[in-house]
Amino acid sequence: PHIDPAQRQKKIMLSGELPSPLAPPPGCAFNNRCPHAVERCRQEIPLLQVFEGRLVA
Repeated sequence: PHIDPAQRQKKIMLSGELPSPLAPPPGCAFNNRCPHAVERCRQEIPLLQVFEGRLVA
């Protein structure tokens, strides 16, 4: 969250079902719900980088 209301961003609602924590899908845990997913996301777990104080793939 940001204190400055001007920095607020529109929330993205993910559709689809949550993956099972007991049997997660291969690759990125969000691959079946992410609007930006590509085939690579279904095969590899992405490396995370720090961007603006957050971890991003």
